[in-house]
Amino acid sequence: MSEQVRQNIPIGQEKVDRWHSLDYSYQPSDLVDVPLKYRGEDCKDRDMKLRKGVLKAFISMVESAERDGVIIRCISAFRPASYQDILYKRAVEKEGPNQKSTAKPGHSEHQLGTVVDVSSPEIDFGLKDSFADTHSYRWILANAHHYSFYISYTKENHHEKGYIWEPWHLRYWGNHVPD
Repeated sequence: MSEQVRQNIPIGQEKVDRWHSLDYSYQPSDLVDVPLKYRGEDCKDRDMKLRKGVLKAFISMVESAERDGVIIRCISAFRPASYQDILYKRAVEKEGPNQKSTAKPGHSEHQLGTVVDVSSPEIDFGLKDSFADTHSYRWILANAHHYSFYISYTKENHHEKGYIWEPWHLRYWGNHVPD
C-alpha cells in the first residue's frame, strides 16, 4: 500500500490534474457527511462527503452568503476513483476520447475531498455555464477566498489545467493560495 493511501495528503499540497494523478485507492480518512440543509434540492439522497475541516469552512461560507441574501448549495463533493471511472466512461461515450469535461479516475480533484460543486436556485441547482450569470457566482468571486475556496477551472486557466471552464467547481486550499 502506498504512503498516499495510508494517510491524508495535507490540504493545499495535493497535485492532481489531467497530468498528475492520485493513487486509485486514495480516500481521505476524515470525510464527513454534508448536512442535508447545505445540499441542492435534487441532491438530498446522494452520498455527499467532504473532509471535516473543509465542511466547516464550506458551512461558514454558505451561512455568510445567506446573511447577504445569497443561496449556495452543494451539488457534488467527494468522489472515489471507482465512481469517477463510471463518469469518465460515460463522458468518453458521449463526447469521444479527447473530451475535457470529465477527469479520468485518479485525476479528479473531487477525490481529494476538498472540492465542492455548487449551484443556486437561480438556475434550479444545475451545473451550467449560466451559473456565472448569477448573484451566487458574483458573491463567490468576491468572497469565497475569505474561506480558502477558489475556482479551479477559470476562463483564464482552463486550457493549462486541461479541463473545461467550470464556474461551479470550488476547491478548498486551507492556508495555501493556489498558483
